[in-house]
Amino acid sequence: AAEDPADAELALNLALAYHAAERYGDAGQAAERASRSTNRDVRLAALKALGHHRFAQQDYVSALAAFHDALILDPNDEMARHDYGVTWSILNPPPAPPESPTPPPAQSPAAETPTPGGGEPGTPGPGDPTPQPTTTPPADPGAPSPGPGSSESEIETRIAQIDQEVRSIEDEAGEALTAEQALRILELNAERNRLSSLLESGQDSSDPADR
Repeated sequence: AAEDPADAELALNLALAYHAAERYGDAGQAAERASRSTNRDVRLAALKALGHHRFAQQDYVSALAAFHDALILDPNDEMARHDYGVTWSILNPPPAPPESPTPPPAQSPAAETPTPGGGEPGTPGPGDPTPQPTTTPPADPGAPSPGPGSSESEIETRIAQIDQEVRSIEDEAGEALTAEQALRILELNAERNRLSSLLESGQDSSDPADR
């Protein structure tokens, strides 16, 4: 049976709160209730949220199914399409390249050639640059995510930061995301989905006729 629209919206908000508390199983159950709403927008948001909850539980098959159902409901939803692609890439990783034959042992030129900047042969000298790991800084390290009671501008600013961080991760990853990068993107999109729901609920409360 379909959920009453008001009850379904409450269930969706409950699911988002459970997810924030890392109670992903409870969040999934609440999102499933919300996904039976007669309100298309609530149903779409619930399916995307359900995908995030299942992903957080590492149930990638169920997460993929939820994002798939969201895309059936709205094929143009960019977040659902993106999250579907990320989850699909985890379930279907690219094949590993064939192993190259082991070359015969040979003396490394570095063992004979002094290293620029001094030091022992084959070791970096004081003048050599030290390679640094490539990392993607979070949009705002340590900053709490806006919640109920936050201003609309605060929520919109955080959404823009999330979008920027997702783009940075994708640019850094190139063609293939690592599992860690994919998980981070899903976490960011789950937060974005929650913030978007806060914005929509604020707009709905200001204009009851839109309900």
